[in-house]
Parts: sequence; C-alpha cells; structure tokens
Amino acid sequence: MSMLEFQKFDYKVSLDRQQKLFAECFPEVFDDAHTSISYSADKYKWLFQSYPAATKSYEYGAMIKDDLVGYYAALPFVYKIGGQTYRSGMVCGVMTSPKQRKAGIFTKLGNFAAEEQTKSGVDFNLTFPIRKAVMPGFMRMGWEVGFEMPLYIKFLKLNSLLQRKKLGVLAPVFNIGAALYSTAFRKKSNADIKVVTYKKFEEISGYGEFIKTYEQITPNTLKKDAAFSKWRYGAPGAEYLFVCAYRADRLIGFVSLRAIVREGVPSYGIVDFMYTENICLSNLYNAMEARAKANGIEAIMTMMSKSSAGKYRILAHGFMKSPFKFHFIFKNLSGKIPQEELLNEEAWHLMFIDTDDL
Repeated sequence: MSMLEFQKFDYKVSLDRQQKLFAECFPEVFDDAHTSISYSADKYKWLFQSYPAATKSYEYGAMIKDDLVGYYAALPFVYKIGGQTYRSGMVCGVMTSPKQRKAGIFTKLGNFAAEEQTKSGVDFNLTFPIRKAVMPGFMRMGWEVGFEMPLYIKFLKLNSLLQRKKLGVLAPVFNIGAALYSTAFRKKSNADIKVVTYKKFEEISGYGEFIKTYEQITPNTLKKDAAFSKWRYGAPGAEYLFVCAYRADRLIGFVSLRAIVREGVPSYGIVDFMYTENICLSNLYNAMEARAKANGIEAIMTMMSKSSAGKYRILAHGFMKSPFKFHFIFKNLSGKIPQEELLNEEAWHLMFIDTDDL
C-alpha cells in the first residue's frame, strides 16, 4: 500500500472526495439517476458545518496521495452525566474505501481521531451501531459496550408488510387483529391533560422551562436546549411533528415524530420522548396513534434501552420488542467520567435524538 496519511478533514478542499467515498461505500442509497436518496452536500453541510456551537464537528481523513480512502466524523454533543457536564464526540460518519477494507484503516483512523479529539477537550465518544459486523472494529480501538437499545414497534395496520411478503390478500383479516390488539392496550387519557401538535419546533410553547426541569430530574441526558433542538430538527428535507402534553398550560410531556418508510412500511419514528410528569403518558400515546391513523401510518417505532422502555411503559401501550437491537457503545477519552456512570443503564435517557438517524 502506498503511504497512508491521517489528517483533519477540510471540507472546503475535500468535500467532493468525501461525497465520492460515500457513493463507493453506500451504493444502495442511490437511485437509477445516481442521485443520493438519503445524502447530499446540503445534508452534509447541515450536519457537520452548522452545529450551534463554536466547534461544528470533528472530522478526519485517511489519504493515499490525493485519494480519500477513509473518513471519520463526530458531532460535539454535550451531555449531563451524574450532575456534571461533559463534551462528547457522537460518531456518526465512518467510511473506509472498499478497495482498502483489509488495510486496517478503520482502526488506525479511529485511533488518530480519538487522539485528536482528546487534545481538543472531548471527554468521550459514543455511537449506536446495529450491525454486529462493525462491533469488533470498535472494540479493537478500546470502545466498550454499555447496553442494548432494542427497536420497539407497534403495528397499526399490516397492509404494506403483508404485500411485501406477497400475502396482501390476508391484510383485511390481520388488520382486524391489529385493531383489536391496539384497542386492548389503549389506556384512558387523563382529562386534566391537553395535547397540542405542532409542525415547527419554534411554535412550541413552554419548551425552555420544560427542558430545564427534565434535565434536573434525568441523571444522564443529552443537553437539548432550544438552540440544539432548532438545529437537530432543521435537517434539509426533513419534516417533524411535535406532540406536546400540557397541564394547566405547563408543558409536561414532549414527543417528536418523523414520518419514514422502513422495509416498505409507512411509519412514524419516535425521535425523542420526554416527560416531567408521567400522568401524561397515555395522552401522548393515544395522540400519536390517532395522528398516525389519520395520516395513513401503519407502524410506530423507536429505539430505547430496556430500562427506559419500563419507565415509559412502552410495552403496556402495545409496542413489541423487535429482534433488531442497537447498542450504546462508548470510549472514555479523558477518564474524567466515572465508569459506573457510563454503564448505568437506569440513569440514561438515549433515543434517536442522540444520533444522526431520523
């Protein structure tokens, strides 16, 4: 192999190279016109160059002459852990050229990125892989597994799922079963709670006070102030719904949803779900389901730890734990964070909001 060099990634010089590498690594996300259906220069600039802080991202590249053969990126998310604030690098962009897959670039570039982030004051890295194949590579770089993050799903209709399996003729019968199942798990809404749905984050009333209270009662959580949330829900081409529960005009529950299609099934992905008073849970679940049915959505899904699933009573509201599992994994770069805090599943609130997914 020619001389391999590691360096900080300069998008002003190498964005075209990064886009080319992405096309090589993920050809499945391109349509027949070779236009990316899930990634673009605009999305790159939003994700890695517009974060609402002085540091926009941590990006590194592996070069062989003028070719970008490896890319590693992390976002500067800030977390409250055990009462203290820590800087993280949420790893969300790792690519290795298919032509160099057995050259050890993933490990070498990952170690280089960790060293550079440590110099920049980053306390820990985290990410949420779902493919088992990538886990050994992270373990070789000294990462640790925190806990599983199952994907929970509630089916409202089975039209699309059965059509994919060439069993569409059975959909009416199975839909009756799904409706009865949903009814059996539906809980009565609390009459003292008012639910309001917004299409724009900026329209939400009371979010500032709500998030302060939420952070106070949640031991380990991503810092999600208004500036962060406006950025996170501002992805190019993305549309969200915000289902908010109020008690006496005070926001006490918050859900963010994005309409997606997974495995051919029109679905709502729950990006985030927070509450300060759990009396609003039934109201929020009922509102999500009503909105989904009105919009032709056939399933609602989300990622969360088994501990969070218990707190949010997700199984009691008709969701099922699917066989698909994400994992919360981390690397404690600075050593400042007590290991027991990082491993304490019950203390964490982690969902898709903590990723670049959805």
